[in-house]
Amino acid sequence: MAQHIQSVLTQLEPYLTPVLTQLRPITKTQLPTQLITWGRELYTTEVFDAIVIQLDLFNPQNSKLVELFIAKTLSLGILGAAGAVKLPQILAILRSGSADGLSFVSTLLDTISYLITVAYNFRSGNDFITFGETAFVSVQNVIILCMILWYTGKTRYINGFIGLIACFAYLLMGNPANEFVFSNYQISQLVQAVVPLSIFAKLPQIISNFKNQSTGALSITSIGAGLLGTFARLATLLSQGVSDQVILIGCAVSIALNSIIFLQIAIFGNKAAKAEKAEKKNK
Repeated sequence: MAQHIQSVLTQLEPYLTPVLTQLRPITKTQLPTQLITWGRELYTTEVFDAIVIQLDLFNPQNSKLVELFIAKTLSLGILGAAGAVKLPQILAILRSGSADGLSFVSTLLDTISYLITVAYNFRSGNDFITFGETAFVSVQNVIILCMILWYTGKTRYINGFIGLIACFAYLLMGNPANEFVFSNYQISQLVQAVVPLSIFAKLPQIISNFKNQSTGALSITSIGAGLLGTFARLATLLSQGVSDQVILIGCAVSIALNSIIFLQIAIFGNKAAKAEKAEKKNK
């Protein structure tokens, strides 16, 4: 990947060099000290100084540093976007006043797999930036699950459901010294179930969509954003040299299943829109 990046930069060099020449006096002397300190902590001193302060992008010796800078920046972008990736879905439910098309079981299994993934990364000491979006999506999924209960007339179960999710999260991420909390070994075994859980989470939703020829209140924006985020996450993991097969396979399976749901929304949603338009015309 570093070679590909260097090839692209070589092509851009004639166009970017005049701009970078004007910017270098600013980046070398006028960047706030606090920003430099923060940047060095986030990107490492070597990467930040070469790419941001010196703007030395076209030196072949810095191609790996450019790759690391891009990967880290993408991770930050994914992390930031994850804070709102499910917001379109939440708004779609609120607008329609219905949770039609959303499977409680599918969303629940998805949430469980996300929480296990978060716990595995947390216990493994991985950088939060490499898995933080999963934590944010888990929280948003819990909100969606509560909305499904609300709009299906099962409001009396919401408090108990939130309590159970909180207990499960504590079992996964609490202090392993506590006898009631899963040990690191148990988490490492439990994470093996993430891929099957992801498959079982999406299958009921996919089957229901095919059966009903409709995707109800499913948001194509949320699914599409999640799909793009997973693609970007897989790219950053590979560029950072992450070789954990559990994490990589999990990303690949998520991409495959979310792609199917995305296509279903595009196809069935379009049919529903045409049917609605025809119905209004007949009236």
